Amino acid sequence: MKTKSTLLIGLALSGLLVSSAAANLQVEVDLGDPNQFGVPNYGTTEGGELTIVALTDLTPSYKQGSWFKTFCLEKGEYLEHGATYYAEISDRAVFGGINHTNPPPYTSSDPFDLLDPRTAYLFSKYAPQVDSDTKANDLQNAIWYIEGETGWNSLSATAKDYVTEADFAVTNGDWVGLGNVRVLQLWTDPTIRTWDTRAQDVLILVPAPGAALLAFLGLATAGWLKRRIA
Repeated sequence: MKTKSTLLIGLALSGLLVSSAAANLQVEVDLGDPNQFGVPNYGTTEGGELTIVALTDLTPSYKQGSWFKTFCLEKGEYLEHGATYYAEISDRAVFGGINHTNPPPYTSSDPFDLLDPRTAYLFSKYAPQVDSDTKANDLQNAIWYIEGETGWNSLSATAKDYVTEADFAVTNGDWVGLGNVRVLQLWTDPTIRTWDTRAQDVLILVPAPGAALLAFLGLATAGWLKRRIA
């Protein structure tokens, strides 16, 4: 029975990890309408902040109709205000923004760009604190630097401090892996994944693995008790 329970838990957690790729997730992008949600999008970099509106349930935290602020991973990939995009939640970006002028076939593993733990650290800590154009620009440019989209000399002193802090946090083990930060890949087509259908990669918070496990165990326990009572 122990082996069976372990197998069921493993399968359930695997399902939690891959369900977003199988689901037909859709979002709308708001690039700066301060009246739509009563909160402006700060920043002047042609990146973040921007607002993602969930047109379908994205995660247990972001249900249909909810919205959240985020930042871009790529330069040279542009979103349209008010446009609808198809989305997948992953641990990696695709096609690499401005540094991939000659993209390889999508069928290989080459186009994938794993999210850097330092980016996850900065987004988790500083995105909720953004309340000005300056803060948004510093965070966006620090993310772009870490992801290989811009140079060190283009960063402000604060953006450089962000990068240095992230380096220290990851190197010293204060931040491990991606935490609950993931990539929300945005596409213009529901199924076709090519250079022509890519739109942008942005950041999203997902339930922590421990929370997902606890939720599953709660459901499993409830089901077991129900069967026992019956």
